[in-house]
Amino acid sequence: EVDIPDIGEYDKMTILEFEKQYMGVYFSGHPLEQYTLDAKKSKSISIKDLYLSLKNGIIFEKATVTLLCRIKRNRPKMTKKNALMAYLEVEDLSGEAEIVVFPATLEKYGSLLKEGATLVIEGNASLEEPYDGNGEDVLRFLMKSARAADDNNHFDNRVVYLKLTPENERFYKLALNTLSKHPGSARVRIYRTATGKTEESRQIYVTVSDELLTQLEADLGKGCAAVKEVK
Repeated sequence: EVDIPDIGEYDKMTILEFEKQYMGVYFSGHPLEQYTLDAKKSKSISIKDLYLSLKNGIIFEKATVTLLCRIKRNRPKMTKKNALMAYLEVEDLSGEAEIVVFPATLEKYGSLLKEGATLVIEGNASLEEPYDGNGEDVLRFLMKSARAADDNNHFDNRVVYLKLTPENERFYKLALNTLSKHPGSARVRIYRTATGKTEESRQIYVTVSDELLTQLEADLGKGCAAVKEVK
């Protein structure tokens, strides 16, 4: 009888890496699916949307934008002045792009730019003609800063709900001021009774507390602020 050791199950990321390595694509998911909340909080734009927005003039050339992406390859290169720069091949849920990192930026953020790392990268984006002059314009992204991305487990899974009515709508700015004094990682959603629609803020994240809820109810009225846990 052959004694087969119990090595346990592979974690999700390892399985995804195997899929990419042996099948050429991610089959059961994508490594960036666990970073959706940070993408929203950092106001990241997808690579595909960035390209289309530049092409259609929605985003202006050399505008500063943010990408949440994963580094597939880091290609260092020496400049004519004998300084080290880098070209990053990155991917997100929508596609792939190349990011240029000049020497001064590389010196400051180089320790983060490892292959396989998931980062929030800010920089200037533009479209340029391909080197051979044929085909579609290519996306050019010059990195300005970077930080490690936070996965969804880093964020509070509670949501603060505000109910806006025709009677308390005029106090909305007062409630926003209250929210701004309690920064954190919990999301905020606003329900407007006039339209029956709920929208989630992309700018405001808060720390949930009894003090916050008490003040919000003082701003908007009793029963107009609540906290719910979401998956």
